[in-house]
Amino acid sequence: MTSNPSNHARYGGPEMAIDGPKTALIQTLLSRRSCRDFSDRVIDHQTKHLLFTAAQSAPTKSNLQQYSLIEIADPSIRQSLQQLFPSVTWAISAPLLVVIVGDLHRTQQINAAKGHEFRWDAADAFLNASVDASLALGFMIAAAESLSLGSCPISTIRESTAAIIRLLELPKGTFPICACAFGYPTQKHTTVSPRLPQSVVVH
Repeated sequence: MTSNPSNHARYGGPEMAIDGPKTALIQTLLSRRSCRDFSDRVIDHQTKHLLFTAAQSAPTKSNLQQYSLIEIADPSIRQSLQQLFPSVTWAISAPLLVVIVGDLHRTQQINAAKGHEFRWDAADAFLNASVDASLALGFMIAAAESLSLGSCPISTIRESTAAIIRLLELPKGTFPICACAFGYPTQKHTTVSPRLPQSVVVH
C-alpha cells in the first residue's frame, strides 16, 4: 500500500494501490483499464446472464429503468456495423457487443396500457434515461472486470445515430447512447488511463 493517493498509477504514480480498505471490489475498480484486444474465447451464457444481472442491479431513477441493453449477436448486423464504423472493427468483432439504449418507449407503453398520460419534460426525461443507462453500464463493466473480462465503451456509434436506429429497428422514444465491447483480454499489457488529480475534481 502506498502512503499517498497521488502515487497511484491513476494519477501518474508508479503504484496500483492506495491506503484504505483493500477489498477485492476496490482493487478491481482501481485497476480497471480499457481493453481493445480480445481473445477468441467465447463468453458463455451464464457469464452473460451475470453481467446483465449486474447491470440491472444499478440504481435507477424512481425504479423506471429507462434503458435497454441490446446484445448484437446477428452476424449480418455486425457486418453492417463494420461498414458504418470501420475505425472500431476490433470492438464490433468482440465476443460480446452490447448497444446501450435510452428507453422512454417502454415507459410510454406501460402508461398507455394502464390508461395513464405519460407526462414528461423532454430534457429531464432524456437525462433520466441517459443516467440510468450509464449507471447500468458502469455496473456491467465492474462485474466484467471481477470476472477477468476486459471491456471498452464505444461512443463512435453516436456519429450515425439515425443509421443505428434503422439497423436495430429502435422504436420512437429510444436513442442509442453507446456500445460496449466485452471479451477475455489477450496477454498484451496495457496501462491504466490517467485521471485529473482529485484536487481539481473534488470540491
